[in-house]
Parts: sequence; structure tokens; C-alpha cells
Amino acid sequence: MSFIVRLKNDAFGKAARLAGLRSNYALAKKMEINRSTVARVICGDLNPGSAFIAGALHALSPMQFDDLFEIVGAHDPDVRDDERLPSVFQIRRGIRSTQRLPGWFTDRPERLLDVVRAEVSNGRGEKAVELLAEVWPLVADDVDDHVARRLHECGVYLTSVLPTSPLMARACRLGAIVLRARGLHRLAAAQGLVALAVHREHDDPDAVASALLDLAETYHADGRMHRAIVCVDEALEVYGPHQSSVGFARTLLLLGSIMIETGRYDSAVECLTQATSAHERLGNAVSSAEGRALLSRAHRLLGDDDAASRDLHHALALVGEADHAEVRRLREVSAGVRQFTPILA
Repeated sequence: MSFIVRLKNDAFGKAARLAGLRSNYALAKKMEINRSTVARVICGDLNPGSAFIAGALHALSPMQFDDLFEIVGAHDPDVRDDERLPSVFQIRRGIRSTQRLPGWFTDRPERLLDVVRAEVSNGRGEKAVELLAEVWPLVADDVDDHVARRLHECGVYLTSVLPTSPLMARACRLGAIVLRARGLHRLAAAQGLVALAVHREHDDPDAVASALLDLAETYHADGRMHRAIVCVDEALEVYGPHQSSVGFARTLLLLGSIMIETGRYDSAVECLTQATSAHERLGNAVSSAEGRALLSRAHRLLGDDDAASRDLHHALALVGEADHAEVRRLREVSAGVRQFTPILA
């Protein structure tokens, strides 16, 4: 058996804070090594070498070697140090410090599944899910799609282990956002369905409605309009006992806009009339104006120009002629020049 030196992350972090070194930049300057080396050791990309050890003992004096480091057995002497799996703790500490994915992950993202499986085998599945929830938002636009696909695989595996975990639902929702933005709609839908199932299991109406609307957005982006409509309809049913809620009113606006998009103009008028009335009862002038502008669009498409003009006039009266930008936006929504995007949060 061979041996390697491993950083004691908790002790190292505490010692650094006590020394007033609260950033990788400050640590690297005091240790007289590259900042990237500090970040890589902290996040588990790299085992501490002689320069790191010497720098740490100098910067964090009077701490001793045993305070900051440990010697552990490397069971496979043929495996290079940079091939060894970092712990979930190391990865989470690293990404919190750098706010980016570890270099090894973008190069070999399949290793994260090995890390996750190791964590689950040690009875720490929730920790692995927490890691997944932290990693998803760090997937930058310029990162290759295969990284997102490997993260999705991690989610699928963890779902089989923790199928009813609320944290799993959160990780899946974050994953769906990233996957949808990349055009990976089928994978995004799979993530969204998991989140929906978890929230239904916990009988959380608000969370169920939110998950349904997220799923509708994914189906809409994928051009599966029928499924999008079904999800929005289900969300309205969830809101059913609370038809005076803002969520119910906004969801009606969304359904009306989808009905316009799919050529179902009579249904659009019905939905948007209800939505506008709901928003007026809630005293929400901006959303009421949006509903009126969409109603104007639906009536115009039905050939009823008089009703269309009345609806647009009411919409503009709600915001006031002085708000030129909003007036222009509502006119464009009415004319179909601008796509309506409801705020559902």
C-alpha cells in the first residue's frame, strides 16, 4: 500500500479564518503559491504537494502538520493522485469558494456519478443530493452538453435512492431549468416529472402547481403544446379552492396566451376574460392591462375589431399614457408583435 497526504478541510478553513485569510486570493498570497493551486486542493482536484504544505504551515502558524493534514492509505498504488475521487464535502467546499465547477468535472463529468454512488453506499444520499442542487446552477452556457447529460444521469440514480426527498425535487427543478435552456427538453421534462411526483407525494398544493407550470414551460419550449395545456389546466385545478389567488389569475393569463398561440381563439377569450376579472378583483392594474391587451389580440384574430379596440383602450387606460414604454409594450402584445411572457413566480 502507498500513502497520500490529504487536507483536513474543516480545520484548514477554520485556521484560515482565524488568521484573517478569508479568500483563496489572500491564502495564496500568504502561502506564496498560485491561487488556482489553493482552489484545486480545497475542492479536491489535487492532493496537497510540498509547496502547498510548506505554504500552509507558514501562513497558518502555529498550526502543525497534524492539525491541517492527514496521511491516508491509497489502496491502489497504480492510480494517480489526480484520479482519486474527491469527497462530496471537498467538492461542495470548493465550489462555494470558487463559484465554479471543478476542472476535473468539466473534463470527466462521469466521475461525479462515481462520487455520488460512493456517498450513497456510505449512507449519505442526502449529501449527494445537496451537491447536485449546488452544481446545477454552476453549469455555464459554454460548458459542453455532455456535462449536463452526466448531471442528469446523477439525478436519475439519486431519484431511485431518494424518490420522495423534497431536496431531490429542488435539485430536479434546478436541473430542468438548465436542461431546458440548452434545448434538452426531453431530459428537462424527465427532471420536471420527478419534482412533480415528489410534491404530490407530500401533498403540497403550491409546490405542485409550481412544478406543473415549470413542466408546462418545458413542453411549450419543446413544441408539445397539448401537454403544456394539460399541465396548465391541472395547475388551475390545484388552485381551484383559491380562485382569488394571484397564482390562479396569472395561470389563467398563461393559458389564454397559449390558446391564442394554438389558434383556439374562443377559448382564449373565455380564459382571458376570467383572468382579467380576477386581476381586477386583486387590484393588479399591470396584469389586468396585460389581460386586456391579450383579449384585444384574441378578438382581433376572431375578426371582432370593435371588441379588440375596446379591450386595448381599457388596457392603456389602466397604465396611463405617461408610461410610454408600457403603452408601447401593450400595443405590441395586442398586435401580436410581442410575445407575452407571464410572471408566474
